[in-house]
Amino acid sequence: MKVNAVIEEGLLLVRDLLQLGPSSLIGIDIGLHSVKIAELDKSGEEYTLKKFAIVPLPEGAMDTGGMIEKRDEVIDSIGRCLANAEIRGGYGAVGLAGPHTEVKRVQISAGTPAEIDDEIHYDIETHIQFKIDEAAWSYNVVGENQNGSVEVMLGASRQSHLDEYKSLVEEQGVKVRVVDLTKMALVNTFLHTYADVLEHAEDESQVLLNIGANRTEMIVVSEGSVIFNKDLAVGGAPISAEIQRRMGVTYAAAEDLKITGDDNGNLPEEVIDIIDEVLKSFFGDIKRDFDHYMKFNAGTNLREVYITGGSAMLPGLRDGLEELLSVDVKIINPFDRIIYNDNRFTKEELNMIAYQGSVAIGLAMRDIYS
Repeated sequence: MKVNAVIEEGLLLVRDLLQLGPSSLIGIDIGLHSVKIAELDKSGEEYTLKKFAIVPLPEGAMDTGGMIEKRDEVIDSIGRCLANAEIRGGYGAVGLAGPHTEVKRVQISAGTPAEIDDEIHYDIETHIQFKIDEAAWSYNVVGENQNGSVEVMLGASRQSHLDEYKSLVEEQGVKVRVVDLTKMALVNTFLHTYADVLEHAEDESQVLLNIGANRTEMIVVSEGSVIFNKDLAVGGAPISAEIQRRMGVTYAAAEDLKITGDDNGNLPEEVIDIIDEVLKSFFGDIKRDFDHYMKFNAGTNLREVYITGGSAMLPGLRDGLEELLSVDVKIINPFDRIIYNDNRFTKEELNMIAYQGSVAIGLAMRDIYS
């Protein structure tokens, strides 16, 4: 399934078919606190991780909604990330997320492809939160219902938000050819990684939690399609802020302390206490939204919860979620299927990429002409 946008003159789904160049794309995930970049090689249906880099953004470079506060610093971070990955120029796929984007599953009357397209264009303003002249959007027909209607997955973004992210990347010499929503890029990685498992998971659902700094994306997947998604205003940033306040360290130092501990790799007792305190609130928010979904989808046969994102590395988070939700919780690990070179990446780097690189990898799987 694809809900993506191919950018030419600011419009989605308009392709520059006369532009010659490679069909592979550089996946660029610009998060609230870091930039992640991935490049893959493809052979048949299999992918090999060729290059990956991550560079932190300066504190305050982005607001919690993903709006750019320090444009020059973000552009510089993208440039350093490209340099660290040893990438110069090329074609890129960029991810968008946050309140200026939307993914929605809707039902419309069945018909020919042309009739479906006409109905979606006619009713689009009733389905998305943006005014039509301010939005960039795309759709994908998922399938038919038993009642004969057609289910469609809509992806939309505020046009100005899309243009801003596109320009950030192109300032560093990468031509943006695809814009995707980060939720769908993550689903792309998930479906590829666990294709063999999901093939035998009929009538079962999986919940994906992309746990970031200030936001957690909750996505429910069933039989290869997104059936529900929601942004939760919870993440790992409050832990870093509290460590910074109590221990008098910089935000960057607080980030390191909560994940990797002190210089000896040990978590100070004070840090453990802070993590436990903040996770209680985090778990409460997750539980509320999880229970709300299950209440109104009582027939859901939930198989597993899969987590990813920088804050998914927090000590105790996976085990805590497993106990809280009474279901198996697993880490999304792209390397369960994606090939990598042992000589290029250390085990520590692969572990970091597994937690923080799934969106960038999903973006890099996109094809200019697909």
